[in-house]
Amino acid sequence: MDPAWLICSVVGFCTFFYLWRKRRFSLFKSMGVPGPEPNLFSGNMKEFVTRGAAACYTEWTKKYGDILGFYNGSVPFLVIKDVELLKRIQIKDFGNFQERGALSVFSNYHSTSRDSIFHTDAQRWRELRSMLTPTFTSGKMKQMVGLLKSCTDEFLEALGRKDGKAFNIYDDFQRLTMDVIVRAAFGIQMDFQKGDENTFQAKLLETAKETVKPSIIPGIRIVMNCFSELGILWRIFLHLFGWAFKEHLEELIDNVESIIQFRRANPEAQRADLLQLMLDASVDSEETVDVNKLAANYEVDSAGAEEAKGTVRKKRTLSNREIRANSTSFLIAGFETTSTALVFTTYLLAKHQDVQDKLRREVLEARTKEGDFTYDAIFGMKYLEQVFCESFRFYPPVVGFATRTASSDYSHKGVRIPAGVGVVVPTYDLHHDPKYWTDPEVFDPERFAPEKKAGIEPLVFQPFGSGPRNCVGMRFALLEAKLTVAKMLANYRIYLDESHHKRSLEYGSTTILALPKGGVWVRVEKIS
Repeated sequence: MDPAWLICSVVGFCTFFYLWRKRRFSLFKSMGVPGPEPNLFSGNMKEFVTRGAAACYTEWTKKYGDILGFYNGSVPFLVIKDVELLKRIQIKDFGNFQERGALSVFSNYHSTSRDSIFHTDAQRWRELRSMLTPTFTSGKMKQMVGLLKSCTDEFLEALGRKDGKAFNIYDDFQRLTMDVIVRAAFGIQMDFQKGDENTFQAKLLETAKETVKPSIIPGIRIVMNCFSELGILWRIFLHLFGWAFKEHLEELIDNVESIIQFRRANPEAQRADLLQLMLDASVDSEETVDVNKLAANYEVDSAGAEEAKGTVRKKRTLSNREIRANSTSFLIAGFETTSTALVFTTYLLAKHQDVQDKLRREVLEARTKEGDFTYDAIFGMKYLEQVFCESFRFYPPVVGFATRTASSDYSHKGVRIPAGVGVVVPTYDLHHDPKYWTDPEVFDPERFAPEKKAGIEPLVFQPFGSGPRNCVGMRFALLEAKLTVAKMLANYRIYLDESHHKRSLEYGSTTILALPKGGVWVRVEKIS
Protein backbone atom coordinates (compact mmCIF):
# COMPACT_ATOMS: atom_id res chain seq x y z
CA MET A 1 0.00 0.00 0.00
CA ASP A 2 1.30 3.43 -0.93
CA PRO A 3 2.31 5.22 2.34
CA ALA A 4 1.30 8.58 0.90
CA TRP A 5 -2.19 7.27 0.11
CA LEU A 6 -2.48 5.83 3.61
CA ILE A 7 -1.41 9.11 5.22
CA CYS A 8 -3.86 11.06 3.07
CA SER A 9 -6.66 8.65 3.99
CA VAL A 10 -5.92 8.97 7.71
CA VAL A 11 -5.67 12.75 7.52
CA GLY A 12 -8.85 12.90 5.46
CA PHE A 13 -10.76 10.72 7.90
CA CYS A 14 -9.51 12.68 10.92
CA THR A 15 -10.47 15.95 9.25
CA PHE A 16 -13.91 14.61 8.38
CA PHE A 17 -14.39 13.27 11.91
CA TYR A 18 -13.30 16.56 13.49
CA LEU A 19 -15.58 18.69 11.31
CA TRP A 20 -18.48 16.27 11.70
CA ARG A 21 -18.25 16.20 15.51
CA LYS A 22 -17.53 19.92 15.73
CA ARG A 23 -20.71 20.59 13.81
CA ARG A 24 -22.61 18.09 15.95
CA PHE A 25 -21.59 19.89 19.13
CA SER A 26 -22.14 23.43 17.85
CA LEU A 27 -25.94 23.39 18.21
CA PHE A 28 -26.24 25.23 21.50
CA LYS A 29 -23.56 27.77 20.59
CA SER A 30 -25.44 28.57 17.39
CA MET A 31 -28.60 29.04 19.49
CA GLY A 32 -26.83 31.29 21.98
CA VAL A 33 -27.53 28.83 24.81
CA PRO A 34 -24.79 28.60 27.46
CA GLY A 35 -23.52 25.34 28.90
CA PRO A 36 -20.46 23.21 29.70
CA GLU A 37 -17.96 22.68 26.89
CA PRO A 38 -18.37 19.22 25.28
CA ASN A 39 -15.52 17.05 24.04
CA LEU A 40 -15.61 15.68 20.50
CA PHE A 41 -16.13 12.05 21.47
CA SER A 42 -18.57 11.92 24.38
CA GLY A 43 -19.96 15.42 24.78
CA ASN A 44 -20.49 15.94 28.52
CA MET A 45 -21.25 12.27 29.18
CA LYS A 46 -18.10 11.51 31.19
CA GLU A 47 -18.84 14.19 33.77
CA PHE A 48 -22.55 13.37 33.73
CA VAL A 49 -21.92 9.68 34.46
CA THR A 50 -19.06 9.97 36.94
CA ARG A 51 -20.42 12.87 39.01
CA GLY A 52 -24.11 12.12 38.67
CA ALA A 53 -26.99 14.23 37.41
CA ALA A 54 -27.74 16.03 40.69
CA ALA A 55 -24.23 17.41 41.13
CA CYS A 56 -23.96 18.40 37.46
CA TYR A 57 -27.34 20.15 37.29
CA THR A 58 -26.68 22.06 40.52
CA GLU A 59 -23.29 23.30 39.34
CA TRP A 60 -24.47 24.07 35.82
CA THR A 61 -27.63 25.96 36.81
CA LYS A 62 -25.63 28.09 39.24
CA LYS A 63 -23.04 28.84 36.56
CA TYR A 64 -25.18 29.15 33.41
CA GLY A 65 -28.67 30.04 34.64
CA ASP A 66 -32.16 28.54 34.37
CA ILE A 67 -31.78 27.44 30.73
CA LEU A 68 -28.60 25.70 29.57
CA GLY A 69 -27.49 23.01 27.15
CA PHE A 70 -25.37 19.88 27.53
CA TYR A 71 -24.70 16.73 25.51
CA ASN A 72 -25.45 13.27 26.89
CA GLY A 73 -23.04 11.61 24.50
CA SER A 74 -24.05 13.29 21.25
CA VAL A 75 -27.69 13.68 22.36
CA PRO A 76 -28.45 17.40 22.95
CA PHE A 77 -30.39 18.25 26.12
CA LEU A 78 -31.69 21.51 27.49
CA VAL A 79 -31.77 21.75 31.28
CA ILE A 80 -34.74 23.99 32.02
CA LYS A 81 -35.51 25.44 35.46
CA ASP A 82 -37.71 28.24 34.13
CA VAL A 83 -41.14 27.41 35.58
CA GLU A 84 -43.19 29.26 32.95
CA LEU A 85 -41.41 27.40 30.15
CA LEU A 86 -41.78 24.07 31.97
CA LYS A 87 -45.52 24.64 32.22
CA ARG A 88 -45.65 25.07 28.45
CA ILE A 89 -43.53 21.98 27.77
CA GLN A 90 -45.01 19.58 30.31
CA ILE A 91 -48.65 20.64 30.17
CA LYS A 92 -49.93 23.34 27.83
CA ASP A 93 -47.92 22.37 24.74
CA PHE A 94 -47.49 18.73 25.69
CA GLY A 95 -48.65 17.66 22.22
CA ASN A 96 -45.21 18.67 20.90
CA PHE A 97 -43.32 17.01 23.78
CA GLN A 98 -44.86 13.56 24.13
CA GLU A 99 -41.62 11.67 23.48
CA ARG A 100 -39.36 10.78 26.40
CA GLY A 101 -35.87 12.27 26.23
CA ALA A 102 -33.25 9.79 24.99
CA LEU A 103 -31.18 9.39 28.16
CA SER A 104 -30.33 5.90 26.91
CA VAL A 105 -30.21 5.32 23.15
CA PHE A 106 -29.75 1.61 23.86
CA SER A 107 -33.04 1.44 25.79
CA ASN A 108 -34.89 3.16 22.95
CA TYR A 109 -33.78 0.47 20.49
CA HIS A 110 -33.55 -2.68 22.66
CA SER A 111 -36.40 -5.12 22.03
CA THR A 112 -37.50 -5.37 25.68
CA SER A 113 -37.10 -1.71 26.61
CA ARG A 114 -38.83 -0.25 23.57
CA ASP A 115 -42.07 -2.11 24.37
CA SER A 116 -42.30 -0.47 27.81
CA ILE A 117 -44.27 2.64 28.62
CA PHE A 118 -41.04 4.42 29.59
CA HIS A 119 -39.23 4.16 26.24
CA THR A 120 -41.82 3.60 23.51
CA ASP A 121 -42.74 6.22 20.90
CA ALA A 122 -45.55 8.75 21.36
CA GLN A 123 -48.31 6.82 19.58
CA ARG A 124 -47.65 3.55 21.38
CA TRP A 125 -47.17 5.44 24.64
CA ARG A 126 -50.69 6.85 24.33
CA GLU A 127 -52.13 3.40 23.76
CA LEU A 128 -50.16 1.82 26.60
CA ARG A 129 -50.83 4.66 29.00
CA SER A 130 -54.56 4.65 28.27
CA MET A 131 -54.69 0.97 29.20
CA LEU A 132 -52.29 1.10 32.15
CA THR A 133 -53.59 4.25 33.85
CA PRO A 134 -56.80 2.53 35.11
CA THR A 135 -54.54 -0.12 36.67
CA PHE A 136 -53.34 2.44 39.22
CA THR A 137 -56.61 4.04 40.31
CA SER A 138 -57.35 4.22 44.03
CA GLY A 139 -59.97 1.49 43.65
CA LYS A 140 -57.46 -0.90 42.08
CA MET A 141 -54.78 0.02 44.62
CA LYS A 142 -57.07 -1.00 47.47
CA GLN A 143 -56.79 -4.54 46.12
CA MET A 144 -53.02 -4.39 46.65
CA VAL A 145 -53.08 -3.63 50.39
CA GLY A 146 -53.11 -7.30 51.41
CA LEU A 147 -50.01 -8.07 49.36
CA LEU A 148 -48.22 -5.01 50.74
CA LYS A 149 -49.11 -5.87 54.33
CA SER A 150 -47.64 -9.34 53.91
CA CYS A 151 -44.35 -7.88 52.65
CA THR A 152 -44.16 -5.18 55.32
CA ASP A 153 -44.83 -7.78 58.05
CA GLU A 154 -41.70 -9.60 56.89
CA PHE A 155 -39.85 -6.28 56.91
CA LEU A 156 -40.84 -5.71 60.56
CA GLU A 157 -39.62 -9.20 61.42
CA ALA A 158 -36.27 -8.35 59.83
CA LEU A 159 -36.06 -5.17 61.92
CA GLY A 160 -36.85 -7.18 65.04
CA ARG A 161 -33.78 -9.32 64.48
CA LYS A 162 -31.66 -6.14 64.59
CA ASP A 163 -33.19 -4.51 67.67
CA GLY A 164 -30.49 -2.45 69.39
CA LYS A 165 -27.85 -3.05 66.70
CA ALA A 166 -26.47 -0.50 64.25
CA PHE A 167 -27.26 -1.42 60.64
CA ASN A 168 -27.66 0.11 57.18
CA ILE A 169 -31.43 0.22 56.73
CA TYR A 170 -31.02 0.97 53.01
CA ASP A 171 -30.27 -2.72 52.44
CA ASP A 172 -33.48 -3.72 54.23
CA PHE A 173 -35.57 -1.28 52.22
CA GLN A 174 -34.10 -2.62 48.98
CA ARG A 175 -35.00 -6.17 49.99
CA LEU A 176 -38.52 -5.03 50.90
CA THR A 177 -39.18 -3.13 47.68
CA MET A 178 -37.76 -5.94 45.55
CA ASP A 179 -40.03 -8.39 47.41
CA VAL A 180 -43.04 -6.14 46.79
CA ILE A 181 -42.43 -5.45 43.11
CA VAL A 182 -41.58 -9.05 42.17
CA ARG A 183 -44.76 -10.27 43.85
CA ALA A 184 -46.84 -7.46 42.36
CA ALA A 185 -45.43 -7.13 38.84
CA PHE A 186 -44.47 -10.76 38.18
CA GLY A 187 -46.81 -12.70 40.43
CA ILE A 188 -43.85 -14.58 41.92
CA GLN A 189 -43.27 -14.98 45.65
CA MET A 190 -39.61 -15.04 46.67
CA ASP A 191 -37.92 -14.75 50.05
CA PHE A 192 -35.92 -11.59 49.38
CA GLN A 193 -36.06 -10.52 53.02
CA LYS A 194 -34.53 -13.66 54.51
CA GLY A 195 -31.01 -12.30 54.14
CA ASP A 196 -29.35 -15.41 52.68
CA GLU A 197 -26.60 -14.10 50.38
CA ASN A 198 -26.10 -17.40 48.54
CA THR A 199 -29.58 -17.75 47.04
CA PHE A 200 -30.88 -16.96 43.56
CA GLN A 201 -32.95 -14.19 45.15
CA ALA A 202 -29.85 -12.51 46.60
CA LYS A 203 -28.09 -12.66 43.24
CA LEU A 204 -31.17 -11.23 41.53
CA LEU A 205 -31.24 -8.39 44.05
CA GLU A 206 -27.62 -7.57 43.32
CA THR A 207 -28.33 -7.64 39.59
CA ALA A 208 -31.17 -5.15 40.05
CA LYS A 209 -28.87 -2.85 42.02
CA GLU A 210 -26.34 -2.96 39.19
CA THR A 211 -28.87 -1.67 36.65
CA VAL A 212 -28.81 1.80 38.23
CA LYS A 213 -25.06 2.13 38.79
CA PRO A 214 -23.41 4.41 36.21
CA SER A 215 -20.00 2.79 36.62
CA ILE A 216 -21.11 -0.48 35.00
CA ILE A 217 -22.86 0.87 31.91
CA PRO A 218 -21.71 -1.58 29.22
CA GLY A 219 -19.45 -0.20 26.52
CA ILE A 220 -22.04 -0.64 23.77
CA ARG A 221 -24.44 1.67 25.64
CA ILE A 222 -21.81 4.39 25.91
CA VAL A 223 -20.87 4.10 22.23
CA MET A 224 -24.53 4.28 21.17
CA ASN A 225 -25.08 7.46 23.17
CA CYS A 226 -21.86 9.03 21.88
CA PHE A 227 -22.89 8.33 18.27
CA SER A 228 -26.68 8.51 18.60
CA GLU A 229 -27.04 9.96 15.09
CA LEU A 230 -26.31 6.49 13.67
CA GLY A 231 -29.77 5.38 14.75
CA ILE A 232 -30.56 3.20 11.73
CA LEU A 233 -27.29 1.32 12.11
CA TRP A 234 -27.96 0.74 15.82
CA ARG A 235 -31.41 -0.66 15.04
CA ILE A 236 -29.91 -3.10 12.53
CA PHE A 237 -27.10 -3.99 14.92
CA LEU A 238 -29.46 -4.81 17.81
CA HIS A 239 -31.82 -6.67 15.49
CA LEU A 240 -28.94 -8.94 14.42
CA PHE A 241 -27.00 -9.15 17.67
CA GLY A 242 -29.50 -8.15 20.37
CA TRP A 243 -29.34 -11.67 21.82
CA ALA A 244 -25.80 -10.86 22.97
CA PHE A 245 -26.94 -7.78 24.91
CA LYS A 246 -29.80 -9.12 26.98
CA GLU A 247 -31.18 -6.77 29.57
CA HIS A 248 -30.54 -7.56 33.22
CA LEU A 249 -33.03 -9.81 35.00
CA GLU A 250 -33.68 -11.91 31.87
CA GLU A 251 -33.87 -15.08 33.95
CA LEU A 252 -36.80 -13.62 35.86
CA ILE A 253 -38.40 -12.13 32.75
CA ASP A 254 -38.34 -15.48 30.97
CA ASN A 255 -40.48 -16.95 33.75
CA VAL A 256 -43.22 -14.38 33.26
CA GLU A 257 -44.38 -15.74 29.89
CA SER A 258 -45.46 -19.04 31.45
CA ILE A 259 -47.25 -17.21 34.28
CA ILE A 260 -49.12 -15.00 31.80
CA GLN A 261 -50.19 -18.00 29.73
CA PHE A 262 -51.29 -19.89 32.84
CA ARG A 263 -53.43 -17.03 34.09
CA ARG A 264 -55.00 -16.44 30.69
CA ALA A 265 -55.92 -20.13 30.50
CA ASN A 266 -57.07 -20.33 34.14
CA PRO A 267 -59.19 -17.30 35.11
CA GLU A 268 -59.86 -18.89 38.49
CA ALA A 269 -56.14 -18.49 39.30
CA GLN A 270 -56.39 -14.70 39.42
CA ARG A 271 -54.50 -12.83 42.13
CA ALA A 272 -54.62 -9.26 43.39
CA ASP A 273 -51.38 -7.96 41.86
CA LEU A 274 -50.18 -5.65 39.11
CA LEU A 275 -49.66 -8.51 36.70
CA GLN A 276 -53.33 -9.48 36.97
CA LEU A 277 -54.42 -5.86 36.60
CA MET A 278 -52.37 -5.62 33.39
CA LEU A 279 -53.98 -8.81 32.12
CA ASP A 280 -57.41 -7.39 32.91
CA ALA A 281 -56.53 -4.08 31.25
CA SER A 282 -55.56 -5.91 28.07
CA VAL A 283 -59.23 -6.47 27.19
CA ASP A 284 -60.61 -3.14 26.05
CA SER A 285 -62.99 -1.59 23.54
CA GLU A 286 -62.59 1.24 21.06
CA GLU A 287 -62.91 4.63 22.68
CA THR A 288 -61.57 8.18 22.58
CA VAL A 289 -58.90 9.08 25.12
CA ASP A 290 -58.15 12.57 26.45
CA VAL A 291 -54.37 12.67 26.97
CA ASN A 292 -54.83 14.98 29.97
CA LYS A 293 -56.49 12.11 31.83
CA LEU A 294 -53.42 9.95 31.32
CA ALA A 295 -51.63 11.78 34.14
CA ALA A 296 -51.61 9.75 37.36
CA ASN A 297 -52.78 12.89 39.19
CA TYR A 298 -54.49 14.59 36.27
CA GLU A 299 -56.90 16.46 38.57
CA VAL A 300 -53.88 18.51 39.68
CA ASP A 301 -52.01 18.60 36.39
CA SER A 302 -54.90 19.68 34.20
CA ALA A 303 -53.84 23.35 34.30
CA GLY A 304 -53.98 24.54 30.73
CA ALA A 305 -55.86 21.43 29.64
CA GLU A 306 -57.76 23.32 26.99
CA GLU A 307 -54.47 23.90 25.20
CA ALA A 308 -53.21 20.32 25.51
CA LYS A 309 -56.08 18.17 24.29
CA GLY A 310 -55.42 15.19 22.07
CA THR A 311 -57.17 11.94 21.34
CA VAL A 312 -56.28 8.50 20.13
CA ARG A 313 -58.40 5.66 18.80
CA LYS A 314 -57.54 2.36 20.39
CA LYS A 315 -58.86 -1.09 19.83
CA ARG A 316 -56.31 -3.65 20.90
CA THR A 317 -55.01 -5.49 23.91
CA LEU A 318 -51.74 -5.54 25.78
CA SER A 319 -49.65 -8.27 24.21
CA ASN A 320 -47.73 -10.76 26.31
CA ARG A 321 -44.54 -9.04 25.14
CA GLU A 322 -45.79 -5.65 26.33
CA ILE A 323 -46.85 -7.08 29.67
CA ARG A 324 -43.39 -8.61 30.08
CA ALA A 325 -41.68 -5.35 29.12
CA ASN A 326 -43.79 -3.22 31.45
CA SER A 327 -43.47 -5.68 34.32
CA THR A 328 -39.72 -5.36 33.92
CA SER A 329 -39.91 -1.56 33.77
CA PHE A 330 -42.07 -1.44 36.90
CA LEU A 331 -39.56 -3.69 38.65
CA ILE A 332 -36.55 -1.54 37.81
CA ALA A 333 -38.38 1.74 38.47
CA GLY A 334 -40.27 0.63 41.58
CA PHE A 335 -37.45 -1.24 43.29
CA GLU A 336 -34.85 1.50 43.47
CA THR A 337 -36.97 4.66 43.62
CA THR A 338 -39.21 3.47 46.47
CA SER A 339 -36.34 2.09 48.55
CA THR A 340 -34.49 5.39 48.09
CA ALA A 341 -37.57 7.41 49.06
CA LEU A 342 -37.94 5.25 52.17
CA VAL A 343 -34.31 5.53 53.24
CA PHE A 344 -34.23 9.32 52.82
CA THR A 345 -37.49 9.69 54.76
CA THR A 346 -36.21 7.41 57.52
CA TYR A 347 -32.99 9.42 57.77
CA LEU A 348 -34.97 12.65 58.16
CA LEU A 349 -37.30 11.12 60.76
CA ALA A 350 -34.37 9.72 62.74
CA LYS A 351 -32.59 13.08 62.59
CA HIS A 352 -35.70 15.06 63.57
CA GLN A 353 -37.09 13.19 66.56
CA ASP A 354 -39.83 15.78 67.12
CA VAL A 355 -41.23 15.09 63.65
CA GLN A 356 -40.97 11.33 64.24
CA ASP A 357 -42.87 11.61 67.54
CA LYS A 358 -45.63 13.74 66.03
CA LEU A 359 -46.02 11.37 63.09
CA ARG A 360 -46.10 8.34 65.39
CA ARG A 361 -48.97 9.87 67.36
CA GLU A 362 -50.96 10.31 64.14
CA VAL A 363 -50.14 6.76 63.02
CA LEU A 364 -51.25 5.20 66.31
CA GLU A 365 -54.45 7.26 66.37
CA ALA A 366 -55.29 6.17 62.81
CA ARG A 367 -54.67 2.51 63.63
CA THR A 368 -56.84 2.74 66.74
CA LYS A 369 -59.64 4.47 64.85
CA GLU A 370 -59.63 2.14 61.82
CA GLY A 371 -58.55 -1.03 63.61
CA ASP A 372 -55.86 -1.57 60.97
CA PHE A 373 -53.84 0.26 58.33
CA THR A 374 -56.43 0.27 55.56
CA TYR A 375 -56.01 2.14 52.28
CA ASP A 376 -58.28 4.92 53.51
CA ALA A 377 -56.43 5.12 56.82
CA ILE A 378 -53.08 5.44 55.05
CA PHE A 379 -54.18 8.20 52.70
CA GLY A 380 -56.24 9.89 55.42
CA MET A 381 -53.19 10.74 57.54
CA LYS A 382 -52.46 14.40 56.78
CA TYR A 383 -49.16 14.67 58.64
CA LEU A 384 -47.87 11.50 56.97
CA GLU A 385 -48.59 13.19 53.64
CA GLN A 386 -46.77 16.34 54.79
CA VAL A 387 -43.71 14.37 55.89
CA PHE A 388 -43.44 12.52 52.58
CA CYS A 389 -43.96 15.67 50.53
CA GLU A 390 -41.21 17.46 52.44
CA SER A 391 -38.94 14.42 52.20
CA PHE A 392 -39.51 14.30 48.42
CA ARG A 393 -38.74 18.02 48.23
CA PHE A 394 -35.64 17.84 50.40
CA TYR A 395 -34.23 14.63 48.91
CA PRO A 396 -36.02 13.88 45.60
CA PRO A 397 -35.49 10.17 44.79
CA VAL A 398 -35.46 10.79 41.02
CA VAL A 399 -33.28 13.59 39.68
CA GLY A 400 -33.03 13.09 35.93
CA PHE A 401 -36.00 11.21 34.46
CA ALA A 402 -38.46 14.09 33.97
CA THR A 403 -37.45 14.36 30.31
CA ARG A 404 -39.22 15.24 27.07
CA THR A 405 -38.18 15.62 23.41
CA ALA A 406 -39.51 18.18 20.94
CA SER A 407 -41.19 16.45 17.99
CA SER A 408 -41.07 19.65 15.90
CA ASP A 409 -39.34 23.01 16.17
CA TYR A 410 -40.72 24.99 19.10
CA SER A 411 -40.26 28.51 20.42
CA HIS A 412 -41.67 30.48 23.33
CA LYS A 413 -40.73 34.04 24.25
CA GLY A 414 -37.42 33.91 22.45
CA VAL A 415 -36.45 30.41 23.62
CA ARG A 416 -36.03 28.01 20.69
CA ILE A 417 -36.12 24.21 21.02
CA PRO A 418 -35.31 22.46 17.72
CA ALA A 419 -36.97 19.16 16.82
CA GLY A 420 -35.15 16.23 18.37
CA VAL A 421 -33.65 18.19 21.26
CA GLY A 422 -34.35 16.76 24.70
CA VAL A 423 -35.51 18.69 27.76
CA VAL A 424 -34.76 17.66 31.34
CA VAL A 425 -36.10 19.09 34.60
CA PRO A 426 -33.42 19.61 37.33
CA THR A 427 -35.71 18.39 40.10
CA TYR A 428 -33.36 18.84 43.05
CA ASP A 429 -32.57 22.42 42.07
CA LEU A 430 -36.24 23.31 41.60
CA HIS A 431 -36.96 21.84 45.04
CA HIS A 432 -34.20 23.93 46.66
CA ASP A 433 -34.62 27.22 44.82
CA PRO A 434 -35.05 30.09 47.34
CA LYS A 435 -37.20 31.91 44.74
CA TYR A 436 -39.94 29.39 45.44
CA TRP A 437 -39.18 28.03 48.92
CA THR A 438 -38.63 29.78 52.25
CA ASP A 439 -35.50 28.39 53.94
CA PRO A 440 -35.15 25.56 51.38
CA GLU A 441 -32.30 23.89 53.29
CA VAL A 442 -34.52 23.42 56.36
CA PHE A 443 -36.59 20.23 56.69
CA ASP A 444 -40.07 21.48 57.57
CA PRO A 445 -43.17 19.32 56.92
CA GLU A 446 -45.37 22.26 57.93
CA ARG A 447 -44.70 23.91 54.56
CA PHE A 448 -47.04 21.23 53.11
CA ALA A 449 -49.82 21.75 55.67
CA PRO A 450 -53.23 21.79 53.92
CA GLU A 451 -53.65 25.54 54.35
CA LYS A 452 -50.18 26.20 52.84
CA LYS A 453 -49.92 23.53 50.15
CA ALA A 454 -52.44 25.24 47.88
CA GLY A 455 -50.07 28.20 47.60
CA ILE A 456 -47.21 26.11 46.19
CA GLU A 457 -46.70 26.43 42.43
CA PRO A 458 -47.25 22.82 41.18
CA LEU A 459 -44.39 22.94 38.66
CA VAL A 460 -41.74 23.70 41.32
CA PHE A 461 -42.63 20.50 43.19
CA GLN A 462 -42.60 17.47 40.93
CA PRO A 463 -41.04 14.39 42.53
CA PHE A 464 -43.12 12.27 40.12
CA GLY A 465 -42.81 14.56 37.12
CA SER A 466 -45.71 16.65 35.84
CA GLY A 467 -48.31 16.57 33.10
CA PRO A 468 -49.72 13.58 31.20
CA ARG A 469 -46.36 11.78 31.19
CA ASN A 470 -45.82 11.86 34.94
CA CYS A 471 -45.17 8.65 36.89
CA VAL A 472 -47.95 6.18 36.11
CA GLY A 473 -47.20 4.16 39.26
CA MET A 474 -47.30 7.11 41.65
CA ARG A 475 -50.23 5.86 43.74
CA PHE A 476 -48.69 2.41 44.12
CA ALA A 477 -45.34 3.88 45.20
CA LEU A 478 -46.99 6.18 47.74
CA LEU A 479 -49.13 3.38 49.14
CA GLU A 480 -46.10 1.13 49.59
CA ALA A 481 -43.93 3.85 51.14
CA LYS A 482 -46.60 5.25 53.46
CA LEU A 483 -47.70 1.83 54.69
CA THR A 484 -44.09 0.86 55.40
CA VAL A 485 -43.34 4.00 57.42
CA ALA A 486 -46.64 3.82 59.30
CA LYS A 487 -46.08 0.21 60.38
CA MET A 488 -42.42 0.88 61.18
CA LEU A 489 -43.19 3.84 63.45
CA ALA A 490 -46.08 2.02 65.12
CA ASN A 491 -43.65 -0.69 66.21
CA TYR A 492 -40.21 0.94 66.51
CA ARG A 493 -38.40 4.11 67.47
CA ILE A 494 -35.70 4.96 64.96
CA TYR A 495 -32.39 6.59 65.89
CA LEU A 496 -29.41 7.56 63.77
CA ASP A 497 -26.20 5.72 64.55
CA GLU A 498 -23.99 8.67 65.39
CA SER A 499 -20.75 6.82 64.65
CA HIS A 500 -21.76 6.67 60.98
CA HIS A 501 -23.47 10.07 60.78
CA LYS A 502 -21.14 12.58 62.36
CA ARG A 503 -21.90 14.85 59.41
CA SER A 504 -25.05 15.40 57.37
CA LEU A 505 -26.02 12.75 54.86
CA GLU A 506 -24.33 13.18 51.48
CA TYR A 507 -26.88 13.29 48.67
CA GLY A 508 -25.52 11.56 45.58
CA SER A 509 -27.01 10.37 42.32
CA THR A 510 -26.59 8.38 39.15
CA THR A 511 -27.65 9.89 35.83
CA ILE A 512 -31.29 9.34 36.84
CA LEU A 513 -31.71 8.30 40.48
CA ALA A 514 -30.62 9.74 43.81
CA LEU A 515 -28.83 7.68 46.44
CA PRO A 516 -27.55 8.19 50.00
CA LYS A 517 -23.76 7.97 49.87
CA GLY A 518 -22.62 5.53 52.53
CA GLY A 519 -26.17 4.40 53.25
CA VAL A 520 -28.26 5.30 56.30
CA TRP A 521 -27.17 3.64 59.55
CA VAL A 522 -29.75 3.44 62.31
CA ARG A 523 -30.66 1.69 65.54
CA VAL A 524 -34.22 0.60 66.23
CA GLU A 525 -35.93 0.20 69.57
CA LYS A 526 -39.06 -1.91 69.91
CA ILE A 527 -42.09 -0.09 71.29
CA SER A 528 -43.63 -2.18 74.05
